[in-house]
Amino acid sequence: MYIAEYLPVIMKFIASIIFASICSLHVHAQIVKNPTVEFRRTKILHIEKIERSPIHTIAEIRISHTPGEWFAFGKDVFLEDAETMEKCKLDSLQKGDLGERFIIPSSGDTTFRLYFSALPKQAKALNYADSNGTILYGISLLNSSSNQKSNKVSAEVGRWMEKEMALSKSNKAKGIDRKTFFERDSAFIVGYIKGYDTRAGFSSGMIYNWNSMTSESVPSTIQIFPDGSFKAKMEIFHPTTNYMEINNLRIPFYLEPGNTLGIALDWDDFLENSRRYDQDFKAQHTKYTGSLQSINEELWGYKMIAPESHSLKEFRKTLTPEVFKERALNEWDRSLRNLEVYLADRKLSLDVKTLLRNAIDVEFAEYVFNYVKGRDYYSQQDTTNAILKMPIDTTYYNFVNRINLNDHTLLVGSGFDLLLNRMEFSPIYLRTFYGKIILDDQQSADRFRRTYPSKKLPLSYHLMLLREVSNVAKHYAVNDSIFNKFTDIALRSTDLPIIAQEVERISATRQLKRNGYDLPNTPAAELFRKLIKPYTGKILIVDFWAQWCGPCRTGIESSLAVRQSLKDNPNIDFVFITDESGTPDVAFFESYSKRNFMRNSLRITADEYLALRELFRFNGIPRYILVDIDGRIRDDNFLISNLKFDLNNRFPEKFQGLEF
Repeated sequence: MYIAEYLPVIMKFIASIIFASICSLHVHAQIVKNPTVEFRRTKILHIEKIERSPIHTIAEIRISHTPGEWFAFGKDVFLEDAETMEKCKLDSLQKGDLGERFIIPSSGDTTFRLYFSALPKQAKALNYADSNGTILYGISLLNSSSNQKSNKVSAEVGRWMEKEMALSKSNKAKGIDRKTFFERDSAFIVGYIKGYDTRAGFSSGMIYNWNSMTSESVPSTIQIFPDGSFKAKMEIFHPTTNYMEINNLRIPFYLEPGNTLGIALDWDDFLENSRRYDQDFKAQHTKYTGSLQSINEELWGYKMIAPESHSLKEFRKTLTPEVFKERALNEWDRSLRNLEVYLADRKLSLDVKTLLRNAIDVEFAEYVFNYVKGRDYYSQQDTTNAILKMPIDTTYYNFVNRINLNDHTLLVGSGFDLLLNRMEFSPIYLRTFYGKIILDDQQSADRFRRTYPSKKLPLSYHLMLLREVSNVAKHYAVNDSIFNKFTDIALRSTDLPIIAQEVERISATRQLKRNGYDLPNTPAAELFRKLIKPYTGKILIVDFWAQWCGPCRTGIESSLAVRQSLKDNPNIDFVFITDESGTPDVAFFESYSKRNFMRNSLRITADEYLALRELFRFNGIPRYILVDIDGRIRDDNFLISNLKFDLNNRFPEKFQGLEF
């Protein structure tokens, strides 16, 4: 009776408390629309609104990505107070589940509402992150742009760049004339990234440079300083075109020996590239400076009609060799016609016109060669395919007559190395495989002339002979007598000074590596010494590999039994080195290393890995380095397939007679 009498009063009191609580939440809620971001590492993710209350924090996020790609928010996503680093974990999504893959619609944009635990009351700015690192820094909760970092290039960077450009050995473009073409010298690229921040997560890039004359990799590291300025030193042998690769963004350049090229980049292009995932993405804000400015601007303003390389696998199975060749040559001609229309409307230098035509010729010639490459493999996979069984007539290769193979300017293009490789392994050239020697080199010359009639053998032919000298020099098992026969053939085939100079250099390098050499006093060398220090006193096989690299993993898995048989041998050990970029999955790294008996498995930073690439001059992986008990490099391009032979011959006192 007593409770019933006062029930209306009690209910009114409870209702007033609930109403007050709701009002309190409303009063304490904070909404920030389009908050400023101090620094972002991606353009895929945009914070459109932050709703903050004592109970939770809601982030409205727009994803801008390639249509058809997927995106997911994992349990590892969190917000953190930018000052105290106190974390607020992601609890749920308004629609969908954590870890669920969402397909990006045709518009390229989609919006999500993410529910996080409540933020600390004192938080003024947030970071958005996941287990791979911070993605957005300094998301303002004050709805103010005062925290936004300026993208202006400092006066100090400008003065530094001017000083570096002034130090250039050559302040005039020499061009691609044959008289001044072959010149071995250093060249530099200096520049800056407008809007760069050390929080970008990288401080170096790479130029995957090649000496196409000898098929040797000569990579160069791009050092990026905290203020966004960068510098790279390259060893080049003639004018060259190539790409800088910084954080997956490729920036093309033309460079000459002894010269310095200035390049200004913009962080916005890096962000746009991260959103597109397009290898052909062209940075929109790149600016070139110096004496090579005009040729770079002219070269990279045109985009050729490229071969249908994406359909090549299908063409091998569905188009006969002659039908494919006719189709490819028609596309080749169409690409050249399109270029001539472009050139007719513009006043470009003769050098640029030559290089643009060469680029088309080289890419299409390689494409026609590539149709043949791998046919044997595919015919074994598809034994009923009649097209794959059709023989390739030698007349198929007469398309090489469309190119002047005596033209030295072909060497300028970065793709010419691959074209030489395709010719070397084709029937038009009699390649002297490892263990064989052509005593009568006239046989090789005659075969080449049957496809490419020429009274005087062209430069490209002499380069293929030189590349054989370079290849033979890498084999420890090749004795001096055989090596000298290769060099004699290369030298007597031509009187070109550059061939003689390269043969002399290769011979000297071969001798140096046979005796072993000490690492230089550089930061990269010091890093390597530190990595191998725990194994001092042992002969080491250092294996550079990556998670994505199929040949690397094949080599690791196929050598498992050998490594296990040597596990108790006190004279040898194996060290495996990968990096955070090439092997991003830590769980995979740990389980794969354990499963494949990789006892000494190291995972270093991407910047450190690039530095070691430059130190040991390798573009591709796997790469094996042989180190002796004193830490001297006995072979920086060790052939793991010759492991038993090489160990027995190099270190007979330790391994002779040993079975493994």
